[in-house]
Amino acid sequence: MKQSNTLRAIGGLSVCAVAAGFAVAIGGGIATAAPGSTTWTDQYSTFTRTIDNATPTGDDTVTVTTKWARIDSNWEKLNWVKDYHSTCLTYVSGSAKVTDAAGVHTIEPYVEMAADYTAVDFTSLGYQPTAKRGVDTPILSIQYKVGYDCDRGTILTAGLIYNGSRGTGIYTNPGPSIRVAKNTSTTTLDAVPARTKVGQTVPLSAAVTGGADGDIVEFYDGTTKIGESSLAAGKATMMWTPALGAHILTAKFLGTTKANESVSPAQNVPVAPADVATTTSVTGPATAVAGTDVILGVQVSPAPALGGKVQFKDGGTDIGGLVDLDTQGNASTTAALAAGNHAITAVFTGFNEHLASTSGAHNIAVTPANVDTTTTVTAPATATTGVEVELVVNVSPTSAGGTVQFMDGDNKIGLPVTVVNGKATLKHTFTSAGTSNITAVHSDAAGNVISTSEIRTVTVTDTETPGGGNIGGSLGNIFGS
Repeated sequence: MKQSNTLRAIGGLSVCAVAAGFAVAIGGGIATAAPGSTTWTDQYSTFTRTIDNATPTGDDTVTVTTKWARIDSNWEKLNWVKDYHSTCLTYVSGSAKVTDAAGVHTIEPYVEMAADYTAVDFTSLGYQPTAKRGVDTPILSIQYKVGYDCDRGTILTAGLIYNGSRGTGIYTNPGPSIRVAKNTSTTTLDAVPARTKVGQTVPLSAAVTGGADGDIVEFYDGTTKIGESSLAAGKATMMWTPALGAHILTAKFLGTTKANESVSPAQNVPVAPADVATTTSVTGPATAVAGTDVILGVQVSPAPALGGKVQFKDGGTDIGGLVDLDTQGNASTTAALAAGNHAITAVFTGFNEHLASTSGAHNIAVTPANVDTTTTVTAPATATTGVEVELVVNVSPTSAGGTVQFMDGDNKIGLPVTVVNGKATLKHTFTSAGTSNITAVHSDAAGNVISTSEIRTVTVTDTETPGGGNIGGSLGNIFGS
């Protein structure tokens, strides 16, 4: 950066206003003025430096402006400027601009950044602003990011050195000064997961503004501290395993030398009992007749203390609506089932901490409803002992099904015979001579008697002895000739 060898006469400097609480040490006649702005005169040039926020907090952005004005008829062309600042301030890239009667001019890339100053080079830029009385008062504007590491409550001085066509001006600390205030923090406790239960471990997370990584956040349940965590990227998280009952949770960001303390709004968190696994079992008859109500029962264990509901199902089809459990976990319903096989289940829908469960299937065989039948038995009119005969029964209608028990008087003849397509047949051998009164009794699948045939009489005779009528004749022939 090119500099003039002419040094401005510092002894003629006169400061008209400086930032409150700061006394400039160069020259005489310096007075304390309002914060954020300072004005001084050196020979025929007047300088005004302004900061838009003289009490920023960490991470704020401030804008510093310097205005050149001439009080005589001579003009001054600016070559370069070094704007001095605290080392905890950082230049905001692209922010350096100069404004004059011709408009706003961006200075980059002719900007040099150092730890304690930002320099701009108008000569290299190819545009040199000019201060001229009554015509032009150029203003240099630069923005800085206030570092979170800046000391709080400490005066940070500022100044500048510049070079123009009338020499070099050195003003190392005219201000305005900056006094960085503690950051105002805010703390927000994230919503705790709904339906938190005993035995669960849930995250407690707090979002903090105004803090820094490593700062501490404490978590409280009412007035009891339950843990703490360090900030990382604005978040602090700890894991919490709660007890049963109501809890009032808050998060507190602890104040530091850089930021003030803050506490989150309270969050009411009810913690429910731990989940309870249940088993459901269903009961009912093994057989039934179509159209006849059957009673279906269910037991849920352990029983929900305040009740609950079950849904009976026939396969995938609901049987009626939901049924309330009693306090012992029992419930029942009645249903008339169609003929066929049915797989009955019961589904407990779950209640509070009691988890849902489904029973195994209970099978019910349902036979068609009884219909009036006519049973007719056919048997030979006569029979001989020791000779097998066929007993036949016809059942009408033929679709009735069931079984037929053949009877000889009050005595059963063999086992029941299944009726197939309305007919049943039994092979039978009579063992004694006499009269047999044959009937057939038709029963349904459940053993219920539906109809009994009329009696069919069979006369049974003994089997004749072969050759018995000729014995005497043969002997006569032997002895009577």
